[in-house]
Amino acid sequence: MLFRKPLPVWMYVILFVVSCLLIPLANRLRSRPIDPPRTLSELRSRLSRCAPPLYTVWYFEDNPENGIWICAQPPSRKQLPILFRHPIHANHWKGFVFCERISKQCTIPEGTIRDWGEHAMQIGPLLFFGDPDLLRRIRKAIEGEHYA
Repeated sequence: MLFRKPLPVWMYVILFVVSCLLIPLANRLRSRPIDPPRTLSELRSRLSRCAPPLYTVWYFEDNPENGIWICAQPPSRKQLPILFRHPIHANHWKGFVFCERISKQCTIPEGTIRDWGEHAMQIGPLLFFGDPDLLRRIRKAIEGEHYA
């Protein structure tokens, strides 16, 4: 009867480490990244499904793709801030974010987003300005982490 010599311990360790590394890699490859919304209507649809809820109000009711307000609480039109998008006015933006779609007709001057700092975010063709905490919630909702 022929007996095989067992594998050395270091080979078992290597096999274990490789298998531990392959499991998260396989999971990452299996789950496809979520594409960012391309329009404000698509953004509004995604935000309506997140938990806790985020509320949206069209900037112009007759032309919804011109801008959207995103709010932490249900707003009335009178509550929406009429402010400049500038960090100087940041304390007035608590609980509010304004989003617009960047296009050939709507361009942002070079360096503006950098100057806005933590109050600005760009995801795909969408440009956001407002409350930094709300911006983080919106990013998580868009990335699919908090869908109900």
